[in-house]
Amino acid sequence: IIEPTNQVKDCENIYSIGDSAALEGPEWKAKQGHLAEVMARNTAYNIALKEGLEKGNPKTYIEHINILCLMDMGNGGGLAYRDDKKAMLIPLPIIGHWMKKGWGMYYKLSKLGKIPRLPGM
Repeated sequence: IIEPTNQVKDCENIYSIGDSAALEGPEWKAKQGHLAEVMARNTAYNIALKEGLEKGNPKTYIEHINILCLMDMGNGGGLAYRDDKKAMLIPLPIIGHWMKKGWGMYYKLSKLGKIPRLPGM
C-alpha cells in the first residue's frame, strides 16, 4: 500500500506509480493512463520537495481517482466516466470511432511537442 504521496508505506525513499502501486480507494479504480501520469508528476515534485528543491505542500493522487475512457468499437464508440459520485456511459455511434482516432493523434503529437497540450492534460 502506498501513501497518497506515492511513497510506499514504511519505506523512506521508495515510491510506486501506476500498475505497481497498491492504491487505497474504490474497487473500480484504474491505475493506468491519466492517473499514472499524475502519480509520476506528483512523485517527481514530492521528491524535489523532500530534497528542498521545491516549496509547498506534498501533492497526492486522491482527487484524480476516476475513469474517463473513450472506447473505440471499430464503427462507433462510447464515452465512459466514473468517479465516487457517478458513473455513466454515453454511446457515440459512428463519431466515437473518429473521436478515438483524433484523440490518439492529439496525444501522440502533444507528447512529441509538435502541438501544444490542452491545459490540465
